[in-house]
Amino acid sequence: MPSRLYHYTSIEALAMMLSTRKLKFNRLDLVNDPEEADANDLLISKELVFATCWTAEEEESLPMWRMYTPKKRGIRIGLPWDFIAHTSCVKAPSPHNCMFTLSDYLKVKRDSGASTLTRVVMGPYKIQYDENHKTSCVTQSAEMIQYELSHLGTKKREHWRFEKEWRYKILGVQSAARYLDGDDCAQFVTEMYDSNNHVKTKFLLVPLRKDALQDIQIMIGPSADDAIEILVRALLRRYRIKMNLTYSKIKYNW
Repeated sequence: MPSRLYHYTSIEALAMMLSTRKLKFNRLDLVNDPEEADANDLLISKELVFATCWTAEEEESLPMWRMYTPKKRGIRIGLPWDFIAHTSCVKAPSPHNCMFTLSDYLKVKRDSGASTLTRVVMGPYKIQYDENHKTSCVTQSAEMIQYELSHLGTKKREHWRFEKEWRYKILGVQSAARYLDGDDCAQFVTEMYDSNNHVKTKFLLVPLRKDALQDIQIMIGPSADDAIEILVRALLRRYRIKMNLTYSKIKYNW
C-alpha cells in the first residue's frame, strides 16, 4: 500500500474540496473512459459505481497534466492514503485492500423515485490493465437469480496503463444480492438492478479527515499563471491549511 497518493485536478476542485472538506466521487459512466465498469450481462453496470482516481507515482507525469488539468491552471494534490473520514477501516476482499465505513449514509437516487443508502468506501486499490476488462455480474438458474458487483470498476484496457491508477469506489447498490422465485424481496432486488431504472445521482461527496488535509501537498502545474500560486496560497490561508507547495519541473508550452 502506498503511503501517499496523488490526484491531478484544477484549482476550482481544490477550492471546493477545502471549503466542504469533502471529496467528489464521480459516476463511472460520466468519466473519460467510455468502457469503465462494463459488464457482459448488466447494461446499467457503469451507472452503479462512483469513484475517485489517484496515482501512487511521486514523479509527475506530462500526460496526466495534459489530460486532467486545465491549461496553465493545473495543480496536483498529494494526500496520505487513508484521507477518508471514517468510523472504521477493515481489510477488504481482493483487490480492494480496505473498506472504510462512513459516519453518515450517502443517498443514491433512481428514476423510480427509490433511493439506495450506502456508507461503504472501498480502496485504495490498484487498477488492473487487461484487454479482457469486462466482468459478469449475473448468475441465473431455473429458480434463482444472483447479482455480484464487487469487481466492477477494477479493470481498464491496456492503453490506460500509463495512468498507473489507484482508486477508491462506492457501489450505488448492494455489492451482492440474490432471490428465489416467490421471495418477498424479489421485486426490490429486481428494481435495484433494473437497467431501465437509471441512476439520477451524478456524484457523491465523501468527508475527509481534518488531519489528512493538514498533510496535503500541492504541486503547481507546468507553465502555470502567476495568479494560480496567489490563489492557492489564499485558499490555504483561508481554510487554515499548512502551506506545503512545490512546483512542476516540466517545461511545456501550452
